[in-house]
Amino acid sequence: MLTEFEIGAIVALKRINNTPYTELTSEFDVSDSTLRSAFQRVQRAGHGDSLQELLAAASQHETETESHLRRAPKVPPGSTLSAKLRRDIMICGHERVNVAVSDILHEAGITLCEKTILRVAREHRGAEHPYAIVRGVQTKKPKLDEEDKYNRLDYADFLIAEFNLYFPRLIFVCYDETSKAIGGKNIRGGKRKISRPRGQNPNEIPVYKEPPAFSLMICAATSTDTTINYPQPCLVWAQDTDDDHEKTLRQVAKSNRKAREKVDAKRARAGQPGTAEYKALQELNQNILDSNKRARPSNKLQGLKGASLRRGIKHTMSPQQFFKYEEFVYKSGKGMGGIWYAENVLKKEVFPYYCAIRERHPGSRVFLVQDNVKLHKIGLRYCQSEIKELGIKFAPHPPNWPDLHPIEHCFGRLEGFLADYEVQGASKKDKKQAEEYIRQIWQEDESMRQYMADRLHPTYFKEVVRKVHKAEGGNNFTA
Repeated sequence: MLTEFEIGAIVALKRINNTPYTELTSEFDVSDSTLRSAFQRVQRAGHGDSLQELLAAASQHETETESHLRRAPKVPPGSTLSAKLRRDIMICGHERVNVAVSDILHEAGITLCEKTILRVAREHRGAEHPYAIVRGVQTKKPKLDEEDKYNRLDYADFLIAEFNLYFPRLIFVCYDETSKAIGGKNIRGGKRKISRPRGQNPNEIPVYKEPPAFSLMICAATSTDTTINYPQPCLVWAQDTDDDHEKTLRQVAKSNRKAREKVDAKRARAGQPGTAEYKALQELNQNILDSNKRARPSNKLQGLKGASLRRGIKHTMSPQQFFKYEEFVYKSGKGMGGIWYAENVLKKEVFPYYCAIRERHPGSRVFLVQDNVKLHKIGLRYCQSEIKELGIKFAPHPPNWPDLHPIEHCFGRLEGFLADYEVQGASKKDKKQAEEYIRQIWQEDESMRQYMADRLHPTYFKEVVRKVHKAEGGNNFTA
């Protein structure tokens, strides 16, 4: 809307100086129709030609127009309705704002467009939410709580104890998986550089970025012993074909059968006096009986009567209850599953790699490190018998702490190689060539091996742990 002074100036220039509309259009940066309408409204009012009268008419017209257009807002700032809308926007933060507040608007009997709701969220304030509520991209990982921080310090304490006792005879075999985009146009070594006027914010300049041709889930392992000749595991997960699915089903059925046979054998030995299983079960049941004897007098002293006297009483366990069996079911989904990970990564790649390193260093402590996400936990349960037979030791690495997982540095280096890798399309042939390139870089490229040797060296890892422990308030690092 034109201001009071702009309308007065337009009328004065037109009536007194007979200025053409084309000149006024460029002067006030408004359309020709807007100027004509402003002039005609004042002309119809029937005022004189003096500048003072024209300005007075323009001022009166401006006041009347503002009064006509000024309406009470549907959601006044500081109102109860405003507080309810902002409350539901925060409670249903994952929903679109118009969906989050639909019940409140229905109850109030009004409708609001999404733009108005967002303005209420940003501009209004209230006692419950005295700040602007904005929409943003959701983070990939949840905020870490106190338990996560405790687990971090606990893992740092574990590493420090191992360093103090066994360094330098300490080896970590690190495994993880990562999704890497292949193709597209990026510049290795940093962010894309652009030309811009001096002083202009680079974030305000849109830059075209060619999307990747495809992405691959890379499963890889390496170790702090980078001199071993055994090939470092590196494979790519792919969606199951029908043949792959049937093959994995047969493997799972075979594994379930072997696990069932082992559990049945333990249950049978638990009934034979003198066996390790029999002694373990008898010791557990004796502890239960002793606890029951202490529970009854304690319940009487507390004044309990009737059925309450059995509070805390437990039943002894049978061999079937003591030695449990878990039946695994394989289902192929959109992502990599724990069973596929166990059969194709742990059994075929990581466990042999771990054993080869341990055989090369018979006097060292060798730990397998993975970040214990749900996928890894399922794989460990599935491979329990193999883990016990091979005597594999696992470091208790908590999730969400990549700085304490040395392989993350190596994945970052691998991404630099992939940034320069060019592909022609997303065909099976292109994906197969990319897989071979990734495997060759991970296992054979000399610069990649040297980078791993630097980042995975026990001394480097020890310094990382020292900094983490100091930041968390620990002070017992002596290695």
